[in-house]
Amino acid sequence: MKRKASEDEADLASSLECELIVAAADIAAFAPDLGHLNQLAREWRASWMARLDLVRRAAALSNEQLHEEGRSEAMHRYGHADAPHLWPDPPSLTLLIEQSVRTDQEASFTSEVDAFATRVAEAKAARLAQLQEAKAASPPETASVRVLGQGLGLLVKAVREATELDKPVRERLELSTKRIARYRASCSVRALAPSARLVAVPPTRAGYEQILDFYRLTDASTYSFGRVFDGPQFFTDVRRNVAIMHATRGPLPAADAARSTDGGDRSDVRAGSVRLGDGSDGSVGASIGAHYGACMGASIGDDGGDDAVLFSEYAAVDGLGECYMRDHDAEFKLASALCTRWLGVRAPGDVNATYHGRITLWSKKALCTSCAAVVHEQLVAALPNAELCVRVDDEG
Repeated sequence: MKRKASEDEADLASSLECELIVAAADIAAFAPDLGHLNQLAREWRASWMARLDLVRRAAALSNEQLHEEGRSEAMHRYGHADAPHLWPDPPSLTLLIEQSVRTDQEASFTSEVDAFATRVAEAKAARLAQLQEAKAASPPETASVRVLGQGLGLLVKAVREATELDKPVRERLELSTKRIARYRASCSVRALAPSARLVAVPPTRAGYEQILDFYRLTDASTYSFGRVFDGPQFFTDVRRNVAIMHATRGPLPAADAARSTDGGDRSDVRAGSVRLGDGSDGSVGASIGAHYGACMGASIGDDGGDDAVLFSEYAAVDGLGECYMRDHDAEFKLASALCTRWLGVRAPGDVNATYHGRITLWSKKALCTSCAAVVHEQLVAALPNAELCVRVDDEG
């Protein structure tokens, strides 16, 4: 019996030694990866903390201070006359929005942490199965349970350490998101003044921002840019395209031609140009088109009528895989309005060969195949001597 007991004790000791070796090997296997993550966190911590400090300062502003910032920004961008009709986001809110998402660097770090946690989880699953076997043994292998439990605890600790490394980033994201929500909850719907018009909108990203500033905080159910249909318009889900078209009346002197592309409002009036803008895709075009002004005092939709059928559109697939007719797209409507209302091209086959102006079309999104055909083929055929420039924001 004594010999048997000694053999059992030796087997148990050997088993425990193996389990200790396995537990130590688990930790050792993940030590280099954990060390790498710690090194990255040390290198980036200063940047993370700087971003967090910026967010803390912005988040500390009251709603009243943020609203006042927004009005000051409108004055700075647009001047006394136009500021009452344009509502840019307060700069501090813009910062909070920018900081409410991870940078590419931070996203890459998070991916590495997730991959590390996945590998550790696989090791934990194997050791947990061994732990369950040790508990189920008769009698339970208490010593083995203790060793395996300690090993599992070390693995859990390693994952916790890794996930805590970017704590400043996660704090920044949470603080930004909550503060943005509180500010937006303090905003109410504003009505567009009957006389409000967008004029001299440059065919640039700045012009696009001006359009957003014009409609910010308006009723989202009336002026819809996406899938949000109630409350103030915050552009949190911009699904629909916005396009801006600028057309000069004829060849410009070199100096005026240069000014017409620099985003300056007054140069367009001096050059005698027409600037039109429109939103697209279903209801947005019909509902807000009338408010996109032209610098000569005309606006798409002012007459309340439809333009003559001039160009041929067809069904095309959008970015979500949906296929529909493109006669409501911004680019289609802008090209049609320019020709029928300003250049005397009112029926299929009509040509205006005397027009030698420059047409600039800026679109937030890439043109669909239907609109590309309208702009690059049908519009060019109708205005053979025009100079055409197409800019797409999403292409950089």
